[in-house]
Amino acid sequence: MARADAFVYLDTAQFPEAGWVHRNKLLVNGHAQWTTIPVLKSGRGPQRICDVQIRESIAWRRKLVNRIELEYARAQALRVILPGLATALESSYDNLVNINLALLQWLRELLNINTPVFIASSLDSEGHTGQEAQNATRRLVNLVKAVGGTAYLSGPSGRNYMDEKICRREDIELVYNEYQTAAYHQFNTEFVSGLSILDMILWLGPDGAARKIRA
Repeated sequence: MARADAFVYLDTAQFPEAGWVHRNKLLVNGHAQWTTIPVLKSGRGPQRICDVQIRESIAWRRKLVNRIELEYARAQALRVILPGLATALESSYDNLVNINLALLQWLRELLNINTPVFIASSLDSEGHTGQEAQNATRRLVNLVKAVGGTAYLSGPSGRNYMDEKICRREDIELVYNEYQTAAYHQFNTEFVSGLSILDMILWLGPDGAARKIRA
């Protein structure tokens, strides 16, 4: 997001039950461990991300705040970060997209990321992206054009599914974003990579994390 000129939340994609949309990894006893927002899946079949509802029968919000407070008790920024995180987590949202947007907006403000953001479902409803586009690359190309872009910044796994010929035909530059997290100090443990950006913010503070992601 920090590298892009515009960022689109792809909430119209199919919800991946084993993906990162409703879960992420935190540091627990020196190891990466999943933490998950419980969602309603039974009997609903394939869902778009924007249609996924949170399972409120589980008191997960306060439990997650308490877990972070316990596991990151020695993190320098815990007391600064925890109130804002608790506010975002304990919002009244029952929709997965809305609580993700609240969390991401909170993180944007902490890291001073001012990239304009758009929501794919809103662009679709306004008729800007061609909802008939079933091909994954075609849909992404339409979204790039909808926000006035000329290039698409893909994650490295995009090489597995992007149709580069469509991008060339539509004059959209395809750029693969290669990244590797530089090690940072995590209290009294060998560095564990692949965690939520929250881990970095807790150990380094917002300013230290902001410098790290822009290094």
